[in-house]
Amino acid sequence: MDHRRSRDASRLDSSRGPARPFALTTRSATVRRIHGTYIRMARRAHQRAASAGCGAPHEGHASWENIYVDTTPTDLNELDRRHFLKSAGAGVTAAALLRSPREAAAAQEQARKAALDRLASNTYPLRPLFKQRTASSTGGGGTARAVGRRRGDFPEDAEAVAADPNAAEALAVAEKARAARAHLPSAPEMKAKYGEITLLDFPQFTKDTFPGVTRMDMRSALFGDVTDDSMFFPPENGRPGGFDPLSPSGRKWLDTLANILVKTGTKVQHISNNAPFELASYGSPEADARRKAGVAMAKRWLEGCAVLGIKSMRMNSPRALGPSIRPNAIARGPGDGYPRNIDVVPMLAATIESYKEMADAGGARDIRVTIENHWGLAADPANIRTIVDEVNHPYCEASPDFWSSVNGVPARCTSRVARKVLILCCMPRTGARPDWMEPWWTVTAESVTYWTALSPVRSEGLKSV
Repeated sequence: MDHRRSRDASRLDSSRGPARPFALTTRSATVRRIHGTYIRMARRAHQRAASAGCGAPHEGHASWENIYVDTTPTDLNELDRRHFLKSAGAGVTAAALLRSPREAAAAQEQARKAALDRLASNTYPLRPLFKQRTASSTGGGGTARAVGRRRGDFPEDAEAVAADPNAAEALAVAEKARAARAHLPSAPEMKAKYGEITLLDFPQFTKDTFPGVTRMDMRSALFGDVTDDSMFFPPENGRPGGFDPLSPSGRKWLDTLANILVKTGTKVQHISNNAPFELASYGSPEADARRKAGVAMAKRWLEGCAVLGIKSMRMNSPRALGPSIRPNAIARGPGDGYPRNIDVVPMLAATIESYKEMADAGGARDIRVTIENHWGLAADPANIRTIVDEVNHPYCEASPDFWSSVNGVPARCTSRVARKVLILCCMPRTGARPDWMEPWWTVTAESVTYWTALSPVRSEGLKSV
C-alpha cells in the first residue's frame, strides 16, 4: 500500500498549526537526514524559480509545498530510494519547470538580456573602419612612420630580422599568417562595405551590428576628431601626438560622446589606454621624472573620461613597461646559481609605485585601473600577480587577454575580462567569418627574440605579449 498522498483540506486544520511541506514522521535518523537534505534542495529550487522571474506557480500548477509524505515505522521499507527520489523529483519539477508559456518566454528573455549585458563590442578588431590621422599630423622633425602601418613593414625591421639566425621558424609562422590574411579585404574594401566611422559613430554601430549588446571596449588611439589638431598633444620624435582629454576641444568631444551614449542607451565599459608611458622607469632623476609624467598622463585620462561613466581603464602599453623581452638575464659567478634578471626587482618596484598612484586616482572616480598581459614586465603573468598583490588596492585589477589561434596561426579576435564583463569581438551569426577576424602576426627583431625565448615551452600557438 502506498502511504504517500496529497495534502487535503483536513491537513490545513489550524489546530494543528501551519502545515509543513513534505511532512515526514519517522524514527529513522537516516530518513530524517535525507528528508532534511531534500527540503533544502526544494527550497533552493523554489528560490531559483522565483529569482528567475517565475514568481509563485500560476493557478493549476503544483508548487513544492503541495506534496506531502507521511511515513510511519510500519512502512519504512516502502520508502526506498526509488520512491523517495520520485517524490522529490516531482517537487523540484513543480518548482523550476512548470510555468505558463508567458512566464517561460519572460524568463528566457530575461536570461538572454543578462547574457548580452556581459558582452561588449571591441574597437580593436574593427580599427580598419575608423578614420585615421594623416601623416601630416606628425608635424616637422624626424622621419614619421605613417599612421596605421604595421610593425615589420619597414626596411630597418626587415634588415634586423634577416640578420638574426633565430628568425627562420618565426618567419615560417608569420608566412602562415600572411597567407591567411591574404583572403581578408583591405581597409578601403572594408570601409566600402561597412562604411567609414569615428568613435562617435561606434555606439550606434554597436547597436546595429551586434543587436542586444550595449557595452563597449574603446581603444585610446581612436579618441578625438582626427581633423582637429587642437585636441591632440604636439607631435614628438616624429610621432603624432595623442588625444588630450583635458584640452578644451577634447573635453567638448568627450561631452559629445557622453551625450551619444545616453541617446543610444550604450555604455563605455572599458578603455584600452596606450597613452601612459614609462611606468617602470627607474635608476636616475630623469627616469623617475619620465615615470611621473607617465602617471600624470594616466591621471589626465581618468579625469577626462570620468564623464563617460567607464568602469575600468587598462594603463600598460608598448611604451609603458618596456619592450616585450626586457631586460636580459645577467650571468652570475660560479656557484651562484642560474643567471638572473637584475633589473626586474627595481622595475617592479617602480611599476608598483606607478599603479598605486593610478589606483588612488581611479578610486576617487570609481574607475578601476587594470594591467593587461602584454608588453614588458606584463609579458610574464608572475609579474602581473606580483604587481597586483603588492599594490593591494580595490581599484587595481588585472584584465587578462585570452588569445586564440587557428592551425597555429594567432588570431587577433581576442576576448578580455575587465570588471567582470567579457569584452570580445562580437560577430553576427551569419555562419561566415566576419571581415574583422584577422589572423595577425608580423615578424620584428623584437618578436624573433620573444619567439626564441618561448621555444622550449610553446605549443602550437603563441603566448600573448
